[in-house]
Parts: sequence; C-alpha cells; structure tokens
Amino acid sequence: MQPQAQAQAQAQAQAQAQAQAQALTPSPDNGARAGAPAGASTPPAARTAARPPAAAAPSASAPPAAGATPTPAPTAPPAPLPRFAELPEALRRELPSLVVSGTVYASEPAQRLVIVNGELLREGARIGPDLVVEEIRRKDVVWRYRGQRFSLGPS
Repeated sequence: MQPQAQAQAQAQAQAQAQAQAQALTPSPDNGARAGAPAGASTPPAARTAARPPAAAAPSASAPPAAGATPTPAPTAPPAPLPRFAELPEALRRELPSLVVSGTVYASEPAQRLVIVNGELLREGARIGPDLVVEEIRRKDVVWRYRGQRFSLGPS
C-alpha cells in the first residue's frame, strides 16, 4: 500500500473509532465528568461508586411476595417397599395365609381389583383386623400390616 493510501485508511479507522466512542459516551447527567472535554467519560469504577445504591435484592430468607406461591422443598423418593419374602420371619408367621391369584389394574383406583384367597377385593379392603389392601399396582399389591408396608403380587 502506498503511504498516502495507508494514511487515509488510518484516518478512516480513527474516525470510525471516535464515532463509536461518542456513541458510547454517557450524557452529562448520566456519568460524564464535569469540566472534562466533550467525549470524555467517567471510568466505570467511578460511575459505580457515584450511583445511589439500588434497592437490595430480596434475600433467600425473605418471605415470598403476597400472592406468590412458595416452591415446595424437594422430597426424597419413597424408600422401596420390602417384598413379602424380605420381611422378618417373625412378622411373616403372624400374617394370615395370602394367596394372590390375580389383579386387575385400572387408572381409576375404584376399578382396581385383586383376588386373594379366592375373594375379590378392592383397595382399602381388610383381611382380618390388621391387614389392609393399601394399593393395587400393575404387577403387585401394597399391603399394610400393623404399620409395616410390604408388597406381594400374584404367584
């Protein structure tokens, strides 16, 4: 490139840089230094210090705003139910004989059925005073006996 063309290219680049700098220069009421030449701006650190403090962001411990629904804390997945065979031997001996010969699963709990010892039962049914059909699932049944939950399905 010839020296004259090089000087012209530099002048154009300098003019573009000045135009960009002026576009980015804050107005006098928005951070320009008093008495500074036009186009001079306050360094970012000084602008930050000169601004009045913004309203504090709400802390994590602050109560939610009126009408806001609090997010529930995540819950741990339920512990897996022990199978009938995994129950303590003493507990298994206390239970009445259970022969599950079939289940009918439906998305509507009222339509679910289980055949136990030849009887047709629904969720909530009792076998004796302490054994309850708690939930009929696709492949097994959740039982509750004296507070102990376990699963047993068709054999």
